[in-house]
Amino acid sequence: MMTIAFLTMLEQWRQRTPWGFLVVGALMALPALLPVDGMHVNGAQMQGMGILDGLLGFAQFVAVFLTIATASGLVANDRERGTLLLLITKPLPRYQVLLGKLAGACAFMLLVWLCWGAIAALALGFKFGSAIMLPTLTGFAASCLTSWLLIAFCLFWSCFLPANSTMGLGVLGWLAATIAPKIAMAANAWGKPIAARAFEGLHWALPTDVLSDAAKQLAAGETPEKAAYAAILAIAAWWLASTLVFSQRDLAPRD
Repeated sequence: MMTIAFLTMLEQWRQRTPWGFLVVGALMALPALLPVDGMHVNGAQMQGMGILDGLLGFAQFVAVFLTIATASGLVANDRERGTLLLLITKPLPRYQVLLGKLAGACAFMLLVWLCWGAIAALALGFKFGSAIMLPTLTGFAASCLTSWLLIAFCLFWSCFLPANSTMGLGVLGWLAATIAPKIAMAANAWGKPIAARAFEGLHWALPTDVLSDAAKQLAAGETPEKAAYAAILAIAAWWLASTLVFSQRDLAPRD
């Protein structure tokens, strides 16, 4: 299983998307280039926290698309190449094969977030003092949970669909789940409680915004809301669903 996880990490790096990760990492260093004049008007810590919030928001938004791009082929690519059949002939249960792929992709994203966080922490610490470095690392490290949720979501659909279809569904699912709370509020206002509950359920199927907000709260030194802990369960739910599907699917490559 560890070998599969390691090979999955290497596969993520061989794809074109790491260039996107490198570009974002370079952008995290931009605070170090900010002009010094006026930096301490409202206090270095307050000014730095405001910039940190903006950096986190930008990184979380871009990471959605980069994560979906890297996770959409976790099973689909191997199935289409026929290499997945070789993996399941090994003396490993299918769930361990899938767990190795999940672990490799999640470890890759954790390293990405830690690298982004280290760059941002050094840049912000250079401008606003070392006190902001730990909150920066905390916020960026916690943001990896959002990527893990998207990986688990794409892993499930990758068992059914080709990589391109999984990528499109991942983006649509994220968009739908993000706007679902607003639609639910409108449905309640219009007296449509059943529709409101349906959209609330859609939101909690992929609560990426909840986990992103929780990361920002941790960076600000606040305690995340209870909803954030419930959102983490969605990662486990999609993983369990993937395991059930993967154990029953015909994994022969499609013509």
